[in-house]
Amino acid sequence: MKFQIRRAGGAQPYYWRAVASNSQVLCHSETYVNRADAKASVELVRAGKVTYEVLQDTNRQWFFRIKATNGRILAHSESYLNRADAQSAADYTKRWGSTATVEDPAA
Repeated sequence: MKFQIRRAGGAQPYYWRAVASNSQVLCHSETYVNRADAKASVELVRAGKVTYEVLQDTNRQWFFRIKATNGRILAHSESYLNRADAQSAADYTKRWGSTATVEDPAA
């Protein structure tokens, strides 16, 4: 697994995403004004200072999100057709996040 810090346009151009070893994007973060804040968010996940929750959206699809201990939502996943797949992706991120590499091509 790896975390990729990315840049998009707009007022808050930085975000990160977690990518599995098979190249599947597991989740992507909220946006940040600067790269340092995006990287700090990744480090919270790597340190395990977050909680994971699996939820169902209004379209009856499942997703997981990662929250900081202060309650702030750091990231949310892609949509899954069933709860088990969303839970599996969350568990994978939780298990491998602490040892994941961080790619920051803009650094």
